[in-house]
Amino acid sequence: THYNNLQEKYCTRNYADIDIHAPFYYACQTIFYVFAFRYKEYTQNKTKLELAKSLNLGHLVNSKLNPLRMCTPAVVSNFASITRHYDLVYCYTIMENNKRNTAALPSTSIHGSSTTTDSLEMFFPFDPYLLLRSKDCIAPHYRVFDGMPKVEEEDMKENGTDEEMSDTEDSFLARQASLTHKGTPRSYDFTYGTSPGFSEM
Repeated sequence: THYNNLQEKYCTRNYADIDIHAPFYYACQTIFYVFAFRYKEYTQNKTKLELAKSLNLGHLVNSKLNPLRMCTPAVVSNFASITRHYDLVYCYTIMENNKRNTAALPSTSIHGSSTTTDSLEMFFPFDPYLLLRSKDCIAPHYRVFDGMPKVEEEDMKENGTDEEMSDTEDSFLARQASLTHKGTPRSYDFTYGTSPGFSEM
C-alpha cells in the first residue's frame, strides 16, 4: 500500500508495467493467493471480517498499476470469487476490462529493448512436497484447502463448464473450472493438500 501511495503521488510511471513494478505485483499475488487459501481465518466471525475489511484490499485492486491484470489468472479468479462472496472487494469489472484488452502489454526491459509480458510467472513454493522419505515429517504441518464458500460452489455447479488449462496451472489448480456467476471469469479449486503457511501459525 505504501508503494502504491508513492506511485500515485510522486511517480510518472504510475501505470501497469511488469518490468517496472514486478516486486509490487509479486507482493500482490502473494496477498491474493494467501487470502484465497486461508480466507476462513479472516471471515469466521464478525470481528475477523471487520479485520479483513480494514486491510483495504480495494486500494490494491483499484490501483492504476492494475495487479489483477498482471497476477496469475487462476489466483485472481479465486480471490475475486471469495472477496465478492464476503462483500470485501468487487473485482469483476476490472477483470472484464482486462479481458477485453487482449493485446499483451508492451514494456521496455532494463537493457532498453522492447518486451511483451502478459502476467507473472507461475511459482508457488508450497506445491507439492515430493521427497518421499521426509514427506511424513512435513505433511502434518501443511494446510489442506477447505474449498470455496458454499454459495460460490453452488453457483459454480449451476453455471459451471469444464475448461482446459495450461500445464503450469495444472500444477497448482484442479482441472475443474467453472463460472462464479454468469458473465464473470472462472474460479478454480486448489489441487494440493499443501498451502501457503504452516498449519500451526
